[in-house]
Amino acid sequence: MKKNNNTQQRLTKHLSRRELLKGAALGFATLALPAGKADASFWDAFFQKHFREMSKDEVKEVIARLEKEYYQKYKKKFHIKTTEA
Repeated sequence: MKKNNNTQQRLTKHLSRRELLKGAALGFATLALPAGKADASFWDAFFQKHFREMSKDEVKEVIARLEKEYYQKYKKKFHIKTTEA
């Protein structure tokens, strides 16, 4: 019986909400990929399209977040600019 109890303990791993959401998002993203379209150019086009669809306020927020992240990572100030398509 000990062996069965040990197996049960290994099968009942508790996931945090964050781990569950990450796994679900990864699974949905995998299902959403068209077959043979997982190359970098596909993702570049995908993100470029969605970047253009953001409102001006959303773009400003993303730029501010990126500049802050880059400053923390490289200890230099970055000035990111965007141009209209």
